Amino acid sequence: MDGAIVTPTTDAYSCGAFIQTKDGPEGDTYVKDSYGFLSYKDTISPDLMAKFQKSIAAFINRATGQDLGEFEAVDPAVMKIPGSETYHFIQDFHQLYANHTYEAVYEIFTRVEGDVTNSYFIGYTRLAGRPAYYERFRDWALK
Repeated sequence: MDGAIVTPTTDAYSCGAFIQTKDGPEGDTYVKDSYGFLSYKDTISPDLMAKFQKSIAAFINRATGQDLGEFEAVDPAVMKIPGSETYHFIQDFHQLYANHTYEAVYEIFTRVEGDVTNSYFIGYTRLAGRPAYYERFRDWALK
């Protein structure tokens, strides 16, 4: 994928990877979309899932540089996918940085598997909409 940047992350309690694609002219690029996963080495109870997913979204913001400038996010929608133990988090946000406005969406799928909690995330611009690989991402996240 042209312009894709892969960033692994690991610490004492989690590991994961972020993949970002960028677009725009040299010197004025923006994050077109991003996806990846984060595995947290503990279990999260259902009553704490919305709070946990908000912390995952904040972590993604920092890891991808979206926390720069003026960042505003709407209250996320968090729902349990019927017939499963998977939770789906959707959050719209916009950011103003260096006189550029970036409007995007995060989707996070999270489930407890054994003694770990796995989150699969995707972020994309509102202008471009869901990327062409969205359905493959969703299948991967829900497997």
